[in-house]
Amino acid sequence: MIRLSLPVSSRNFAVGAAAVVMSALLGYMVVGAPEIILTVVIASVIGGAILLSPRIGILAALATVLLGQTLRLSILGTPVVATDLVVALSVVAWFIERALTRRALVTNPLTLPLFVLIGILILSLLAASVGTEGEALMGGSLYLIRLVSYLAFLWVVVDEVGRSRSHAPWSRYLWLLLGVGILLALVGFLQLWVLPDFSRYAVYGWDPHFKRLLSTWFDPNFIGGFFLFLSAMSLGMLLNLPLRKQRTTATGENKPRTAHRHRWFLIGASFVLIAGLIFTFSRSSYLGFLVAVLILGMVRSRLLVVAVVSLGLLGVVTVPRLQERLAGILDDPAVRARIESWQESITILRDAPLLGVGYNLLRDARFERGFITSKETHAASGFDSSLLTIAATSGVVGGSAFLWLLATILFSAWKVWRTRTLEPLLRGYGLGLAAATAGLFIHSFFVNSLLYAHLMLVIWMSYGILFAWQRNTLTTT
Repeated sequence: MIRLSLPVSSRNFAVGAAAVVMSALLGYMVVGAPEIILTVVIASVIGGAILLSPRIGILAALATVLLGQTLRLSILGTPVVATDLVVALSVVAWFIERALTRRALVTNPLTLPLFVLIGILILSLLAASVGTEGEALMGGSLYLIRLVSYLAFLWVVVDEVGRSRSHAPWSRYLWLLLGVGILLALVGFLQLWVLPDFSRYAVYGWDPHFKRLLSTWFDPNFIGGFFLFLSAMSLGMLLNLPLRKQRTTATGENKPRTAHRHRWFLIGASFVLIAGLIFTFSRSSYLGFLVAVLILGMVRSRLLVVAVVSLGLLGVVTVPRLQERLAGILDDPAVRARIESWQESITILRDAPLLGVGYNLLRDARFERGFITSKETHAASGFDSSLLTIAATSGVVGGSAFLWLLATILFSAWKVWRTRTLEPLLRGYGLGLAAATAGLFIHSFFVNSLLYAHLMLVIWMSYGILFAWQRNTLTTT
């Protein structure tokens, strides 16, 4: 057997350079389209950079969350955003680097349910491939590859954060994640001022929202889910920071000053994120946030529940826009469309109850049944519920595996909170993540938020930080 004798970085560079050349040739042979070839070459260059430093992949992925839906293309009829490409490249680079260095996979509580879910999704696509046209099958495969990439991104984050030699390596990525949320909220406020009427973009398939915060995601419900997730996470840490000053430790660490900095940053982050959430005027986001606050309140501070409910009632009484959104819930066309979406998903699930129509061949399944008139609709490959989308595409088996995964991540975060030997900020992070996940799960009953690209990145990156932080803490103690 021939083994590479180059240093790891040199081998990675060689692999990256070869990937650029091969990708360009492959793109020319398969599509012959200059714009696609250019995209593939640029992606290959980014992939080579990620091979040299996995940290680049994580930082680039966070940057693409800021870009949102502004960079969007279609491959085989499947919509792809910049986040999809960077996450997939990060996972491929991580896999190649592990193969070259022969390092074993570091397991975590989600390893088994993740592998089971991925296996069932692959099986559902294989079972549905018989009699399916090649183009439709390739498009469905891209959706599967995308989902697997986001799920595998968990290990990329755990690996990178876990092996960092810097002090508190988790903090760099955690504060960056919250910083991205703050920037998106500020961009959203700017959009509200400059572009309050989004109806001019309805010709491109976007909903004609008016005076609602969209930011770069162009959808108030998805960005609202993002704000509820990060704000609950931030509040969980804030509520568990020690109020009393602690003495300087024997190692010289200044705990009072560090806790003070954390507290003010979390207060500011929570304020901006909640303000952004309010101006989305997203009812599903409000409901998810209320669930998260109830969990935080029952565990840490009932005063928080009283404050949020009181401010909510005050807003309903004094803000006409809120009154309009709540009063129109029964005759809102969006509500009727959502109910129709649920009914369609149940119809498809009845047709293929065991393994569904294949993940993700939903676009063609809906088109064949006359549920949609065009396959190019933005939401053609999903329903207004993440659980129903998984169930329709992978059957009862896939839906059960998905619920198992969600239950496991909730239990993992809650277990961190219940471990009293861990530092207060980490325990608060676990509590905040548990509340945020529960709130987003409720949110996903009305919006396909758990399968939305940017939100998947945030979810799996957050849990990657949790597991790496927990492992580093237990190792050092």
